[in-house]
Amino acid sequence: MKKEISFNDLLKVMLKKAWIIVIFTVIAAVLAYTLSAYAITPKYTSNTEIYVYNQRENATINTSDIGLARYLINSYIRILTGDTVVGQVADQLNDNVGKPGYEFLTLSEYSIKTVKSMINASHIEDSEIISIKVTSTSPEEAKLINTLLFEALQPEVKRVAKVGAVESLYPPTLPEAPSSPNKTRNAIIGAFLGFIAAAAVIFVLFMLDTAIRDEQDLTSAFDGITVLGVIPVIQNEKPMTGSGSGEKKNN
Repeated sequence: MKKEISFNDLLKVMLKKAWIIVIFTVIAAVLAYTLSAYAITPKYTSNTEIYVYNQRENATINTSDIGLARYLINSYIRILTGDTVVGQVADQLNDNVGKPGYEFLTLSEYSIKTVKSMINASHIEDSEIISIKVTSTSPEEAKLINTLLFEALQPEVKRVAKVGAVESLYPPTLPEAPSSPNKTRNAIIGAFLGFIAAAAVIFVLFMLDTAIRDEQDLTSAFDGITVLGVIPVIQNEKPMTGSGSGEKKNN
């Protein structure tokens, strides 16, 4: 016995079971949104941007200075996220743990690895600007780390690179709303996964269903079989007591 897959039959089954797909989709979306809102700790991101330039006294900036500044950007990012700068930030955080005014600090001890995991520095394309994002479960902590990073970067740039300089385009922001999780996006993803899961279950049940319902199913399931006739189902308008209903049979 074989089962041929007919797109039309599959589509009919999907439409017939559409209510199941809708229920799965809604439940998955609500579950994903609820988990995002109540089970996942929100995180906040403080942003700032710094401008890199070739520092020359009493001279106008030319194209070579701009080219040098862009060339230095990757080096500055490495310095910014290096152990020396991040280590200084970690030390300052550890010095302030438990002090009045720093109750927002989330850890009892900060390591270089921990602080590095909060930092994301990147070059803004076609510019001499570095974007710095610091993410933490505390908005105040994110802003403080971002501020300390720039303060530690300036002297380290002069010590290591000896050319160029950096300026802050604007102070690190104090995030007012969480940057993650994105509840709406997670709900959409949950709805999509719920839809796929429901459709997959219906498809599997459709493939496992070997019931013969009419002559078309019979000829499709068995090769070389000839249907001699079909016994119709005869139903009385008023069934007699004790009589069974007729059944449709295929030979």
